[in-house]
Amino acid sequence: MRSVPFAAWILVSALVACGTPAPALVVDAGADAGDVDAGANANLLSLRTVRDAVSRNAVCNDGTAAIYYVHRSVARSTRWVVYLGGGGFAANLDEVFQRQMYVPELVTSTGAPTTMDGAGLLSSRANDNPDFYNDNLVFVRYCSSDVWSGDREASTETANFEFRGKAIVRAVLEDLSDSSLTEEPNLASASELLFAGGSAGGIGVLSVLDEVAAQLQAVNVRGFCDAGWLTGVASFAPPLLSLAQGMTMGRPLWNGHADSDCVAAHADDETACYLGEFAYPHLQTPIFINISQLDGALLLLNHVPAPMDTDSAELIAIRNLYFANFAALTRDSLSLVTACYSAIDIAHAVGPSAEFTSRVSLGETTAHVLGNWYFGRPGVTHLIQQPE
Repeated sequence: MRSVPFAAWILVSALVACGTPAPALVVDAGADAGDVDAGANANLLSLRTVRDAVSRNAVCNDGTAAIYYVHRSVARSTRWVVYLGGGGFAANLDEVFQRQMYVPELVTSTGAPTTMDGAGLLSSRANDNPDFYNDNLVFVRYCSSDVWSGDREASTETANFEFRGKAIVRAVLEDLSDSSLTEEPNLASASELLFAGGSAGGIGVLSVLDEVAAQLQAVNVRGFCDAGWLTGVASFAPPLLSLAQGMTMGRPLWNGHADSDCVAAHADDETACYLGEFAYPHLQTPIFINISQLDGALLLLNHVPAPMDTDSAELIAIRNLYFANFAALTRDSLSLVTACYSAIDIAHAVGPSAEFTSRVSLGETTAHVLGNWYFGRPGVTHLIQQPE
């Protein structure tokens, strides 16, 4: 059974880009572009390819090398922001083939653009990114279909697809720490890292954050889960699978590994550790959560039909009840979270977008509340909007 109707999934990808910023220039990226000159192109990130990707298992579903985009700090900051891209997941092999056919950039690095525009948290403009604009900014493109948690080699059982999300994260951080690849001050000499991700990338942050902190023991690591906070909400239209049920189906395909401490505590249901409320209590590394209570992408992927003028009164009532339950479950799931931004709106993965600083709830933006928490400033660090 398919977890999400693929036509709906494509629509979500087109509307919200699943946490993936748009490229600035689409050209064949046969070789690394080199770091963009910050003076001439002040808001661009430049393409890099993971070195020796095949031998390090840092490859996309189709076996091509994983890629990432970098903007180096003009001020030679020792703070880094690394953001994992999103784009759903594959619950079965049929969905991998469909991703390859309809959204190929989610399974391959072939044809990747040489540069991308930085927006929101990835912008080097102070107005767009007031707290982190002067830092080293990195976007890691998602091409493993496994919410950054997979560790399975290609075989006949996987139709020769690789699922290597965890290895990609590890290799990118190693490349950023290698002075032969990344000019100092690089990640090896960093003072701080904000390790972030949107949508599937946000789920990935929950899964690998403590591993990242262990890999970079000399660095003050903090996490930012942007729209990757899932609950166990039921599907709107059974027998179509909910997102949580789709994760249960997909994890064996990827050989997915969520946070190890959580998995040890939930050995009878490891997939629960992809859900925010189960993973969060086991994380040792500080983390900030951004999740909309009516996240439009998550609602659509749970098969909620978009409102239409022709909807019956019964459908409207049932959908409104689902909305209320969805929002209430989201609020309840955040009960233990100490730092978060949860508005009653439909926004999804605002980190690498203009909504990072423009979207306002209770007089606050995600950027400002995140910054208050990160820097220990006076002000709101925990915002959960309540229904009127």
